Amino acid sequence: MNGRSPIVAAVETRRELGLGESEPIDIFKVLRYVEHIIVVRCPFGGTSRMSGLFVRRGDIKLTIINTGRSLGHQIFTAAHEFYHIKYSEGMSGSLCQTGTFSERSVEEFNADKFAANLLVPQSGLEYLIEKEFGRTKLSLPEIIHLEQYFAVSHRVMLRRLKEVGRLTDQEAAQLADVRIRSVAREFGYSTRLYEKTSDYEVMSDLPHKVREALERQLISEGKAREFLLTFGYEDWEEGGTEEEDVDE
Repeated sequence: MNGRSPIVAAVETRRELGLGESEPIDIFKVLRYVEHIIVVRCPFGGTSRMSGLFVRRGDIKLTIINTGRSLGHQIFTAAHEFYHIKYSEGMSGSLCQTGTFSERSVEEFNADKFAANLLVPQSGLEYLIEKEFGRTKLSLPEIIHLEQYFAVSHRVMLRRLKEVGRLTDQEAAQLADVRIRSVAREFGYSTRLYEKTSDYEVMSDLPHKVREALERQLISEGKAREFLLTFGYEDWEEGGTEEEDVDE
């Protein structure tokens, strides 16, 4: 990535997106509407621990996220794959297990570092801690507040708090060994961030492009339907009338 560190890349990316340092990022909207990356969210099935994958072919950029993992992990994976698409020169695709921060692969480690800093910038984290809690020693309620605000997993937030010097390794290890969903519920927070979603979703302008190709007679109706069904658009129809939307 031309010598640029993943931390610097994360800072520059947030600036390009017009985001403040303490502002949370909706990574799925960024990929879909700003970067025009096709995002497919689906469970990988079985007991797969893989997080996601990305594919880059010319102008086509695609990432697939495993919804068999927790929502927080999915968000981190989306940011990880964003790094590969944006900065991993020479890589046309890869299947990834994210959040390991393993140095056995330089690009996977860099993608994890980028994701952590893109989602939870150091200066933004420090500002929010100082603003909300001052120099008070952080305990579980404060930590859960922070991870809910930045929409990251408990593991990622503990790592970031260690990196900014607000937790020791021993403290982080003790805090990691908790039933996070039960604790979050106890303090009045949603547990969705810590649960797998197992849903199917395709975020893309693919239907519009296929319909356009069909109207220009570049593909047949059968091929259009076959292509869309491959991406999960089971209710797509050629022509016909549409039901009226009602906004009550």
